[in-house]
Amino acid sequence: MTPKAVKELREQLQLTQEVFASILGVSFATVNRWENGKTTPTGDYARVLQTLGQLTVYDASGPAID
Repeated sequence: MTPKAVKELREQLQLTQEVFASILGVSFATVNRWENGKTTPTGDYARVLQTLGQLTVYDASGPAID
């Protein structure tokens, strides 16, 4: 997942970096590094972010998934 995609996902969920990090079980600094492209999510974190991204895609023909 690209840094831009991580940030867009977090913003789409209307979460701060701190809250997003807490939900994922990582530090704020980790989320910050993902969003700034200094590191990339790997393993389980990459899969969780990918799944979240798929679940939160806005479908113009129907309601958004909460």
